[in-house]
Amino acid sequence: MDPSLPAQRFLDYSGLWENKKFNFYLYWFANLFLRFSATS
Repeated sequence: MDPSLPAQRFLDYSGLWENKKFNFYLYWFANLFLRFSATS
C-alpha cells in the first residue's frame, strides 16, 4: 500500500473490522469532535 495515501489505508483497515465496531468508533469520534469544536 502507498503510505502517501493514509485515507485509503484507513479504509482498507476499516474493511477488516465488523461494521458495527467501525460505526461505533466513527460515531464516537464525531461526537468528540463536535463537542470539542462547540466548546472552543
